[in-house]
Amino acid sequence: MRKRMGLPLEIGQHGQLSLKSIAHQRKPDESQDTDISKDSTFSDAKYRINQDAMRKLRTLLDGSRDEKQPLMREGAKFLITLKDLKSVCPFNILDESSLQMPWLTDEAVNFRVAQIARSAKQTSGLGTFDFILWYREWTKNKTVNSKKLQWLLPAEKILLPRMVGGNTPERGNHFILWVFDFKKKELRVYDSLGVYKDIDHFDMELLSDVFKDKGGLGAWTVNYPQQWMQTDGDNCGIFVCTAAESDVQEIEMRQQYLTLSNCSQLRKYHAACMIKDLNNQDFPPTQNRMAEKLDREEKLKEAEDKRQSANVHCIAWKNKACIFQRVEGDTKTLHDNIKEYDWVQCADCLCWELSTSQETLWTPF
Repeated sequence: MRKRMGLPLEIGQHGQLSLKSIAHQRKPDESQDTDISKDSTFSDAKYRINQDAMRKLRTLLDGSRDEKQPLMREGAKFLITLKDLKSVCPFNILDESSLQMPWLTDEAVNFRVAQIARSAKQTSGLGTFDFILWYREWTKNKTVNSKKLQWLLPAEKILLPRMVGGNTPERGNHFILWVFDFKKKELRVYDSLGVYKDIDHFDMELLSDVFKDKGGLGAWTVNYPQQWMQTDGDNCGIFVCTAAESDVQEIEMRQQYLTLSNCSQLRKYHAACMIKDLNNQDFPPTQNRMAEKLDREEKLKEAEDKRQSANVHCIAWKNKACIFQRVEGDTKTLHDNIKEYDWVQCADCLCWELSTSQETLWTPF
């Protein structure tokens, strides 16, 4: 193979043979960061993450946390939770021996594609729901209302992840990626199963209407580039994220079937990239931490209830509102004598103090 290809042959981390260009071989002293090389073949080394990123990812995924709490936002449209991140990289995937991989959520794919688009010049990212909204409007009125196109920002390239495989876009079961390249007047289709290589007549009419202000797509070509292929039924989402990154970085992929081990490495890589700008202090609290906080609040509430001689009493315990009332022989419900006040949060118990020039009133909210 070395003689026929004229390239060095090496064995990857999981025993896969890989032909690599000499110009892009990784030197032993190069840092293992989240940047990928320009090589068109898959190599674990290209998608290896550094130890700090791995520790950060492991800390976030370890332990019981509120998975529904918003974790990160990309622009005004794309918000993900810890549950979405775990669909990309559950904790068990950090164990090299595990190959159990869940289906990526739409939110996870949309967020990562938009994040990749933001990293490139003159590139914007849309979501799977954008095409669904266009589809509904086009099916009903044979035109797409301008209100549904408000997220079409001026750009030379638009990344659009799609759900396909069902009777309608709303019942899809497979992720693919459309890349609109306005500079080349080309629509590139990335499908890791190799089934949806072209655009059907209905979709092309819809897209021509969507992009009518940009001249339509009449003179465009549809291209299905060589790309990495999947051999399972759960990893199409991670292939879409990888294809988006390869396209914006102008890396031409060779057609190559990736193993589950390769997909596991890609999942860790993309998850680490997703939380790159997330600070550790912004992680959702663990259930143990929440239980400790609730226990402290309950004890403080009991102590507050016993203060019968106090001039003021916080009713925010039950109402979860910053409102105070007098409790001794007065019908007034608010402290009209307090004109200005500031809130200060305790760094230890995470409760709040209301500080005024006349008195200090305590409440946990």
